[in-house]
Amino acid sequence: SVDVDELGALMRFLGHNLSEKELGDMVERWDTSGTDTINVEGFLNMLASYSDIVDVEETMLSAFQEHFPSSTGQIPMDDFLQVMTRNSDEAGNQFGISWEQLESFLREKDLVDEANEVNYQLFVQELLRI
Repeated sequence: SVDVDELGALMRFLGHNLSEKELGDMVERWDTSGTDTINVEGFLNMLASYSDIVDVEETMLSAFQEHFPSSTGQIPMDDFLQVMTRNSDEAGNQFGISWEQLESFLREKDLVDEANEVNYQLFVQELLRI
């Protein structure tokens, strides 16, 4: 799950610099468990709800392009996992998923090529299908 601080980091990753109040309001609105956090499904639903205001797919792709400017859509697996789990806890969890679970998801969805690189464009499309 994502707390206010993690949500702020995610939103900055996506190019949005929100105030603490705006972030708190988002967590309050999308917290379905009463834990002051948003689970992964809630986060994706939140993004989808803003899709009429923001092109979520384009925003996510732009964020990857900003963090990997020399990339042509392929990111080495280790670099990808490091960025996606940057704010993880000691057990490797962010959004309730470990490094191993994320790697398994990427391989299961065939988002990793023979060179062990992740196609972030396909990753974004897959996330938006969840």
